[in-house]
Amino acid sequence: MNDDHLAESGMVLFELLIAMTLIVGSITVAHMVYSKLVMKAIQLEKSHAAWVHQKNQHEIALYLNRFKSQQPNNAPRSKR
Repeated sequence: MNDDHLAESGMVLFELLIAMTLIVGSITVAHMVYSKLVMKAIQLEKSHAAWVHQKNQHEIALYLNRFKSQQPNNAPRSKR
């Protein structure tokens, strides 16, 4: 009876070890996936910020050109 109890205890400990290994492995994989998603989100934010900056520069150039075209050409110029 004592040998059966030791064998059962050993088997239970072995099953716990496997279960804990699977849990830790799953958590590690989930963390790696999450890290890659965060890195991708950062890359997308950077590219979006660059696109917004380029769009703003383009709009500024358009408004400056429009402003220059509305200025009268015969306005007195300053002497240099």
